[in-house]
Amino acid sequence: MKFALPFFNKKQKQSYYFGIFLKETEVIGFAIEKKDTGMTIVLQEKQPLQNGWDHVVEEVDELLFRIENKLDAHFTEVIFFIYSHFLDETTQEIKKIYLHSIKSIVKELELKPLGYIECYEAVASYLSKRDEIPFTGILVELDAHNIGVFFYSANNKIFQKVIGRTDSITEDLEMVLSQGKEGSILPSKIILYDSEDLHTHSSQIVSHKWNENLFMHYPKVEILKPHELYEGLVSIFEKQIEGKEETMPAEAIPQQIEQNPPQEVLGFVVGRDIAMQEPPTDKKVSPNAPFQSYVENIKKLIPTLPKFNLITGGKGKYPFILIGALLIVGSLVATEYFFHKAKLVVFFPSTILSEKIAINGDSPRELNIKVATLSADFSEREAVSGKKDIGEKAKGEVTLHNFDSKEKIVSKNTTIETNSLSFVLNEDVKVASSSLAADGSARLPGKAKVAVTASGIGEGFNIDKGKRFTIEGLSSIDYFAINENAFIGGTKKQIRTVAKQDIQDLKTKILEKAKSDVEKQLSEKTGQNEKIISSLTEVTLDEVKSSKEIGEEADSVEVSASAKTTYYSILNNDTISLLRSRFASKIESGQKLDEKKLTYEVKQAERDKKGVLHLTIEAKGYSIKDVKADEIIKKITFQNKKNMDVVLKNEIGASGYELTLKPSVVPFNQWLPFVAKNIDVQISTLE
Repeated sequence: MKFALPFFNKKQKQSYYFGIFLKETEVIGFAIEKKDTGMTIVLQEKQPLQNGWDHVVEEVDELLFRIENKLDAHFTEVIFFIYSHFLDETTQEIKKIYLHSIKSIVKELELKPLGYIECYEAVASYLSKRDEIPFTGILVELDAHNIGVFFYSANNKIFQKVIGRTDSITEDLEMVLSQGKEGSILPSKIILYDSEDLHTHSSQIVSHKWNENLFMHYPKVEILKPHELYEGLVSIFEKQIEGKEETMPAEAIPQQIEQNPPQEVLGFVVGRDIAMQEPPTDKKVSPNAPFQSYVENIKKLIPTLPKFNLITGGKGKYPFILIGALLIVGSLVATEYFFHKAKLVVFFPSTILSEKIAINGDSPRELNIKVATLSADFSEREAVSGKKDIGEKAKGEVTLHNFDSKEKIVSKNTTIETNSLSFVLNEDVKVASSSLAADGSARLPGKAKVAVTASGIGEGFNIDKGKRFTIEGLSSIDYFAINENAFIGGTKKQIRTVAKQDIQDLKTKILEKAKSDVEKQLSEKTGQNEKIISSLTEVTLDEVKSSKEIGEEADSVEVSASAKTTYYSILNNDTISLLRSRFASKIESGQKLDEKKLTYEVKQAERDKKGVLHLTIEAKGYSIKDVKADEIIKKITFQNKKNMDVVLKNEIGASGYELTLKPSVVPFNQWLPFVAKNIDVQISTLE
């Protein structure tokens, strides 16, 4: 770990450290709290570098001001987190342009610098700790205009390269990977971190057709989330502050920003180097080399034994030494026999196969279509949505006036009206004809009283006295009515009732619930060997009952019914057998059908008016080289990984492989098991 300024020998007693993550276009500030249980980020803030690095001090000052205000704290010590492109590739020192800015930040903001940490080292440490195994893979570090690539094998960095980014991440990676490969097989695991568009980059890498000389099989890509990166940075920083590690690789040792001579910092010597892995040699391997190398690796595991002489050695000591040696060798042999296991997936080129099968009625006869029924009772309740007005009609009495010279009979239920309010007569009434006044000065109407009732309910029909009414079918000049008293008794209120739609909605809910439950029942009932043709599944309701009638007053209504489900299915074994026979004529000599990747789908299913079933099945499969797993096991038993690679590519014609060895310690993680039963080989396609 590279630090720019030495740590102080005495631990600083403060609650917070200020972390500055420097990037090309932004700065991220961290408030790192120190507790008894460890360090954690309690607050983080981003500050874009709107005017580039010319004003980075002002931007960091603004960032620090916001964090201190939010925490009501004052920071005195700072740790810098940087990308590798900030360092000179030759000297491995911070480039002058960045070093000048860092010094300005420290000086003008009156901060005590603790040093700097390179991000990729924190990432490698985090992944090793998270996965609980030494990290092996390729780290890809993405800044705005630079990309850094780092190869790791068992926690050792074996290659690194930083270049300027182009618009194509795959072209950038191919350039770096071809430089770092040097005849070896690259790790198939790629870790991307710290870019705004990691998912797009990941998709481009996965879908890219890589040079077969780079990877044995297609690489797997993982995206490291920002919080995981930050956690790794703080974890490494915590180890440095607390001095938790007794030994460290050179990448984890603080370096000085100021040019000071190497010195001891927290028990570590600044500037210590670590040996790089030796490049693979092209020396020819003797036939006995695998066994000899294996024995040598076993010897390395045996502790150095005290020297003794069987003739003149110490009396009584050598039997115990011999027993100890035998126990160690015995444990290694037992581990080899019982626990040394390999899982190998071998990939071969494939040819895509497709087939469409039309089924009408019972043709083809190789495919049996099963029809079955299920029954279940369901009920649903919901609030009613209907509304209805109820109340009383207003009643009163009117006096009919007849100015005609003839007597008039007005029938029961005749309508009289005033101000758009209508009333009906409760009975027939005879109204006398008009007559002259005694002095002959005026014509006097004939009159008759009759009870009336409003045509509708509600208080609106409670009218005042003295209203004039027209009479249905009679001239308003000769006939009219007047109420001498107010009408009373009209009332109205609204109630909730069961609507027809309420019943229909509940039936629909029961149908949906029945279909959902049936699908669950069928998945449990049919198992993996039976495929349901869901488009043909039919659900009908019988014995539908409602707790309330339509129009009845209620707050809620419940509907219960018995659901009968008819479903159709086909057996997977029958279908696979049919497809196997159909594909047989399409498979070339020396090839076989990869049944594990054989898939099919019912694309169309319907019954015609006569009840005849029509199905269309579309299938897809792959043909691969016809090679037996036992043949591969015979060729790779007790081979080292490099020899196995050659055997699989040159002798068997594989396109790639995935290998998992257990236990993951030397020499067991470098050799295939000696016992054939401990090797599990699976054959697959690259698709």
